[in-house]
Formats: sequence, structure tokens, C-alpha cells
Amino acid sequence: MMARLLTWIGVDHRQFVALLRLSLMVDFRTGMIAARKGKSKGKRRGLPGLWQLALFYGFLGLVLSFVIIESANVFFTGTVVMTITMFAVAMSLLVEFQSVIVSPDDYHILAHRPIGSRTFFMARMANLFVYIGVITGAIGLIPIALYSFRDGFNPLLGLATLSGMMGASLLTGFFIVFLYINLLRVVHPARLRRVFSYMQLLLSFIVYGSGMIFSTLLDKGIFARLVFEQDVWTALLPPTWFTGFMLLSAGRWSEVT
Repeated sequence: MMARLLTWIGVDHRQFVALLRLSLMVDFRTGMIAARKGKSKGKRRGLPGLWQLALFYGFLGLVLSFVIIESANVFFTGTVVMTITMFAVAMSLLVEFQSVIVSPDDYHILAHRPIGSRTFFMARMANLFVYIGVITGAIGLIPIALYSFRDGFNPLLGLATLSGMMGASLLTGFFIVFLYINLLRVVHPARLRRVFSYMQLLLSFIVYGSGMIFSTLLDKGIFARLVFEQDVWTALLPPTWFTGFMLLSAGRWSEVT
């Protein structure tokens, strides 16, 4: 079925599978958190690549779960979850763009081979979807479970949270691809890599620092007292677009429309 569909859109199925498999192998062996230290003595890392990435963002999901437990305002907690998810996907893709999306080495390795541009494009897009799915799933695992049992068993709210998080992540991913490609036209790739390395360090501080910040706010009970309702200006914030899925599942149609 998949082979027929790919052939119908002009994609070579065998080449697509080979390229996607190779891309995933690279992603799972290297990554943003998989430090380059593993190259020093030839020792294999026990938990490399995307697995380490999943644990890293799983911690972020754990931090978000305390906010969800503390606050009864679904619109507020949902907006926080969507915002953090979009930020995490954006930062991760910016840092790992050349391994997840496209690398200058691809031209030298693949240009002389009989691989169509459409096949290469579809393989890279599929790799992007897997990468985004791992990050989103790691962040959303605990929050989705909490929403599914919020005020009793409510699987629709959990499914809506998953749909909103995936939509927010994909929108962010497409925006980063558009931004990066246009930046490459005016900025040298080496300079971009240096800037994104600093972003990686900043992201690490934000993720682990958020645990201390949120714990302090939880101790003071700020989240329990905070009221964040929809207004005209909130409709301009992209995270609230996907929080609307959660409001719809809760039957709050009027607040979405």
C-alpha cells in the first residue's frame, strides 16, 4: 500500500526506505544531547541520540505535569504546554538542522547517484516527522496521561492534547525549515552552527532551570490562583490556536468560537 502510494506521487520506494533508514540511524546515534564526547576514546555511549533526547524532554514533561496538577484552568495549562512544546521543537531543530533536515555533505554523497529530488525530499520530510514525534511524545507523555484522567476518565481531552501538541510541533517545524533555508542565503553555515551551539547551551539551562523556577512558584501556590482566560489578544498567540482542541473536547465551544 505504502509502496504504491509513493510510486503514485513519483517517489522510488526502495530509495525512500534506504534514505529514511540511514537518516534514522544517524539521528539515533547522534543528537543534541548526545555529546560529542563519545568520540574521544572510541567508547560507545550507553544511551545515544534520540533516546537521550527523549529522556531530556521527558524531564521537561515531568515539570509541566506539576503545573497541570496545580492549576484547574485548562486554557492556561494547555497554553503553557503548547508554548513549551513549540519552543523545545524550535530550539532542537535549529541546533540539529544539518543532521535532521539537510546537510552540505548530502550533495557530495548523493548528487552523483540516481536519486530523484522528490524521493530525497520525501525521505527528509519523513525523518523530520519522526524527529518531531519523538520530542513531542517525550514532552507530552505525562501531561497527556494527566489530562486523560482529569476530573475522572476523560480520554477525549487526552487525545485533544496529543492532537494539539502534534499540530503545534509540526507548525513549528515547518517554520524553522523556512527560516533556516532563508538564513542560509545571507549567513554562512559555519557562523550559523556557532550561533546554534550557544542556543543549545541556553536551552539546557532553560529546561533544567525551569524545574527550579516552577517548583518555587508551586510552593507559593501561584499557579493555583492564576486566572488566564481567553481574550481578543490571546487569539494572536499561536499556542492558543492548538489549545482550542482541548477546549473543544471539554465542550467549551463558545470559548473557541
